[in-house]
Order: sequence, then structure tokens, then C-alpha cells
Amino acid sequence: MIWTANADVDTRKRMETLLGRSVALNSFYSPSQSFLADTIAQGATPADALPIAIRAATLDPSSAAARMTVARVLNRMGRRDEAIGHARASRALAQSDDERGAADELIAFLTRQPQI
Repeated sequence: MIWTANADVDTRKRMETLLGRSVALNSFYSPSQSFLADTIAQGATPADALPIAIRAATLDPSSAAARMTVARVLNRMGRRDEAIGHARASRALAQSDDERGAADELIAFLTRQPQI
């Protein structure tokens, strides 16, 4: 499977199906949950992704990546202030320069977004 940030509807549905299978095989693997949440959030109903993103963050509370997923999903739902809070939490959890950089970029992106 090849991930693309701007997948068309059919590709995104296929990705959701495959990721759903992955989660079904091991529902305790946080990265699969995060990837599924990010994929669903790109669709028409991003709110459907929030429980999955929260589960990913709950499964691995020390994961900066899982917290960034929660932030991205909240932003897609129009909950920018909450998204910024989770992005800042991901920055605090970051354990590498790459993770800190990704969190900083997300925080910068979110703070530039207009308030809805």
C-alpha cells in the first residue's frame, strides 16, 4: 500500500479497509490506529476519526506521533484550540529532533489557521 496525502475517494476507502484489517489483527498497536485515524480524517466525516486517534494516544501515552494525530484530527473537525493543545503536548513528549521538528511545524501550521 502506498500512502498519499491527497488520495482520491476510492484510494482513501481502500486504505481505510486495509488499515481496518490491520487494526482488527492487532487492536493494541498504536501506529495502525493513528494511521487509520489520519486516513479517515481526510474524508468527509473527520469526527469519525477522533475516537480512533484518542485510542492510539491512550495505547501509547508517551507517543508524540499519536498526540500529533489527535491534533490533526481535531483541526480537521474545526477544533483548532484543542488541536494546538495536543500539538504542544506532542512537542513535550518528543524524544528526537525529528519529532520535535514535526511538532513545531504542526504548531506553526495550526497557529496560522484562522479561528472558525
